[in-house]
Amino acid sequence: MITENNQDIIKFAGLYKITGGMPHYVIIAQQANPELKVVHDRLPVMLDDDQISDY
Repeated sequence: MITENNQDIIKFAGLYKITGGMPHYVIIAQQANPELKVVHDRLPVMLDDDQISDY
């Protein structure tokens, strides 16, 4: 299991749109860091609490 040690909720950057009454969303990804590259080559972009209002 992959967890974030310093937060209760992990916040991912993403885009959300409703088209034709149906919700669509994507999570924005970046290249994985060396520790997680053994699991997958991409890593979701995680936001800190101070980035939420800007995002």
